[in-house]
Amino acid sequence: MKPRIFSYFALQAKRMLRQLPATLIVTVLLLLSAGLLASAMLEKNRSDAPVQPVAVGMIGDFENEYLSFGLFAIQHLDPSRYSVDIRVFDTEDAARAELLRGRISAYCRIPDTFVESIQRGEIEPIRYVSARRSRMRWSPPWGSFCPPRRTRSTARSISWRTGFRK
Repeated sequence: MKPRIFSYFALQAKRMLRQLPATLIVTVLLLLSAGLLASAMLEKNRSDAPVQPVAVGMIGDFENEYLSFGLFAIQHLDPSRYSVDIRVFDTEDAARAELLRGRISAYCRIPDTFVESIQRGEIEPIRYVSARRSRMRWSPPWGSFCPPRRTRSTARSISWRTGFRK
């Protein structure tokens, strides 16, 4: 006499074999449609035009050992070297002229005492100048959403909630 578990297993196997072709067809159709959709999306965003790196000018005392090493590292070791072309200028007037001609997108003015101030633990700002109208247009992923403007009343209420008064 056969145990009932084997007969139950045989019945379930027959039922699965009847449903297997339909399950396989649905699975293959879903995978094909997902593959076609992915390839269409990738093809839409593909461009055959070569990617032009963004040109940025740098002005500063690059005779300084640390500053020249930092520039070398950015130009040769950093992954941004493929997307940013750094050009060194002697004077700010030369960089501004290139900016106005549209040959660079922006320039950074590094003060001559920048490295020494960092060594003293002070923060000396770097001046960054860009063109008013950029050829690159960037829109945030959330669209044109702007956060609400803080008014005097909201600033007072926020400071009151935190316990600080103006």
